[in-house]
Amino acid sequence: MQNCRRRPGWADNDPMAESNETPAEFYCPTCAQPVAEPLVCGDCHALICRQCGTPVERIDELGIG
Repeated sequence: MQNCRRRPGWADNDPMAESNETPAEFYCPTCAQPVAEPLVCGDCHALICRQCGTPVERIDELGIG
């Protein structure tokens, strides 16, 4: 995972930093939990879970909740 890193500028524009009550936009199917700050792969720009490395899915596309 050397090539994976956070998306540039996230520290400056992070909406999660403003409010802890904002729900996570992404969901990890392997961990079965919301992902508030996914990592971005430097090679393919996929959003991945910080805990297990699985590509995350958008919550609004899952049809749950």
